Amino acid sequence: MKATNSSPSAPFVLRLVGIILILLSLIDYLTLLLPPNFADKAWFADVTSRIVDRGIIPLVGMGFLFAGAFLETGNFALPDRAKAIVTPRFWAFAS
Repeated sequence: MKATNSSPSAPFVLRLVGIILILLSLIDYLTLLLPPNFADKAWFADVTSRIVDRGIIPLVGMGFLFAGAFLETGNFALPDRAKAIVTPRFWAFAS
């Protein structure tokens, strides 16, 4: 049985949704830290628990990124190791 290719826009849409989810979660983390009050232990515990609770969002974003990369290439291997730093997968792991 021969596998059918997905539409050419599907990998782009999956990557775009993944990047948006990761960027929005980083912005959300920054807004949680404003105004900073690191001396207050209750505030610090509350912010830490909120960041942990919202940790699933960038994980889902990375899933979308990897699903888009898989649909585009058909495997998870990088085509060229010298260009790994310019791929969205590298920055997803770095964030």
